[in-house]
Amino acid sequence: MWSNDIRQIVNLFHSRLHVGEVIKDPVDYVDALKPELRAAGPELKFLQLAVPDKKSPFGWKPTPRLMEFIAEPKKRKKSKRLYEADVMWGLLSDYAFGYGNRAGNGSIFIRELLLAVGLVQEYEGSDWVTDDLQSLFGNGYYAKREKNGLPPFENLPVRMSAYGNALLRKLETRSQ
Repeated sequence: MWSNDIRQIVNLFHSRLHVGEVIKDPVDYVDALKPELRAAGPELKFLQLAVPDKKSPFGWKPTPRLMEFIAEPKKRKKSKRLYEADVMWGLLSDYAFGYGNRAGNGSIFIRELLLAVGLVQEYEGSDWVTDDLQSLFGNGYYAKREKNGLPPFENLPVRMSAYGNALLRKLETRSQ
């Protein structure tokens, strides 16, 4: 049996990507697009918006943070646009799947989800990363560095994510 969160994700993807599709039944929809839905998991996990879930029909489930974004997408519609997203798509794929990957299957789902919740905005024909998405990306980046046992950078940019700041404080207390 599907959770309400999974139903909301499926409905969001269906409404954004396949409005006129003949596949009306959510179970059939997921069965038809299972590889693409599964492929979206690692990128969402990197952004800390999903966690692996063997009971889920596509191998991951949304975090409470993602469900908040889905419930209140208008809040992020006012987020500041920082830069065009073309570089972000490549970086996200590299960090989620490894360098030199060809894992583009989840990308259309990720794009539509991030657009739907306002973390990416369309402006003058291009996708733009918002400050909220930049913060999620930074948090994912620092979490991955820590998980892989890599030290933090000594000269980080002044505007660092909350996770990055917390990680530095944690490491500083360890060294004292």
